[in-house]
Amino acid sequence: MKKRPTAITTSPPSSPDFKPGSPGFELSPGGGAKSPELERGETTASARYTRACTKLDIEPEPRLLSTLKDPEKKKYAGAYSTADAEQLLDTDALSAIVTACESMIGLHTLRLVGLRSGDASFFTFEVLGALMRAVKGNASIRSLDLSDDALNDELAASHLGTLLAGEKGSLAVLTLRHNNLKEKSGKHLFDALGSNKQLHELDLSCNPSAVMLSVAELDKVRVS
Repeated sequence: MKKRPTAITTSPPSSPDFKPGSPGFELSPGGGAKSPELERGETTASARYTRACTKLDIEPEPRLLSTLKDPEKKKYAGAYSTADAEQLLDTDALSAIVTACESMIGLHTLRLVGLRSGDASFFTFEVLGALMRAVKGNASIRSLDLSDDALNDELAASHLGTLLAGEKGSLAVLTLRHNNLKEKSGKHLFDALGSNKQLHELDLSCNPSAVMLSVAELDKVRVS
């Protein structure tokens, strides 16, 4: 039985639809915490996010909070992007976002884009790993965009493979445009796709050409 092909995009887009250079973040450890008591109009994700903001002494980002409180019905319709934040995000603000990721039920599209300063990514190895674990454990998140984050092989290769490996997870679209991913990341990604039954779109546009494998190897991914 043939599995559904994965569409792999490698040609440069005509123009990115995100705002580059958004502030990045460091992760504040908080895994394993009990879910907070919910008040009227809250979801588990919005309550965890608000609690994280309070702990870090920052103001919640209005657009994100509105999205998390009613991810399915209101104007943002289950999607959030750091490019559209209503206030300037700093490292603590983005740490609070990651804290809520695993419980973002109903949030189907998550775009953490432009998290870089020049050629330096704001993601650390640990932060990216925490994000990947949260996304993989969240059945609601169907699309993850990490464009323009200055991700490289040392930072991202193993985490990207872990995100896609196996049958667990519901991620259907992974966008990695405008990064610095090369052959090591490509190998982890395409090896993982051999066992992945959910992903149907992988965008590697505007990465170094070394991220791409040979045509023969791509054919092995598309037909199993």
